[in-house]
Amino acid sequence: MKRKAVIIIICFLVAAIAAGGIFLFVKNRQNSSNQLQQSGITKSTVKVACIGDSITYGYALQNREEDAYPAQLQTLLGNGYKVANFGITGRTVALSGDYPYALEDAYEQSKAFTPDIVLLMLGTNDTKKVNWDKKQFANDYAFIVEGYRGLPNHPQVYLMTPPPLYYEGSGENALDKNVLEKNVVPFIRDFAGKEKLPLIDVYKAFEGKPQWLADGCHPNEEGAKQLAALVYQAIAKQ
Repeated sequence: MKRKAVIIIICFLVAAIAAGGIFLFVKNRQNSSNQLQQSGITKSTVKVACIGDSITYGYALQNREEDAYPAQLQTLLGNGYKVANFGITGRTVALSGDYPYALEDAYEQSKAFTPDIVLLMLGTNDTKKVNWDKKQFANDYAFIVEGYRGLPNHPQVYLMTPPPLYYEGSGENALDKNVLEKNVVPFIRDFAGKEKLPLIDVYKAFEGKPQWLADGCHPNEEGAKQLAALVYQAIAKQ
């Protein structure tokens, strides 16, 4: 009888633990769902991740949270979309660069966001003499792109050329507009063609439009507006 009683008690405890585990699992799922709903994300929401450097971040803008191109893109796309800005100032494609984007938490966070659409615009900071390495740039650009294409949900990745540079710098830490024009931009265009990825040619759209850049590099409010419209048209076309 004692042995039978012990077995009954053990079975009761196992059932109680299992029930508690199921309760916690369901509660966590509910909490996760509630958090997504509070952030405006539902199962039908199209999530858009904007990857880039200070141009994406909105460096030159007084009110970047409202005027940076990802924020303006959110307004254009509407409530069915959730646009997240993962831009970080000064970041490079090359892992050998001074501040590689792929080594930042934002890179992992942008993947954990499980985006449906990825907008990738990097390369301006790679043009510095201290950073530029043609082979390294090509290898690490492919690495970053594959990091998004390889996500379980297989997001649509859009490649974006950076806007032109409209100023002359000097020294190893200065941005080089010639490297941008003759190396970075042609590479991104060719890579998009070879990998059959949609290209948003910001460089071409901003050619002859220095008034759209606050300092010859970063978009001002009008430039960010034009950039958001360009991206919106590309997404709408797809």
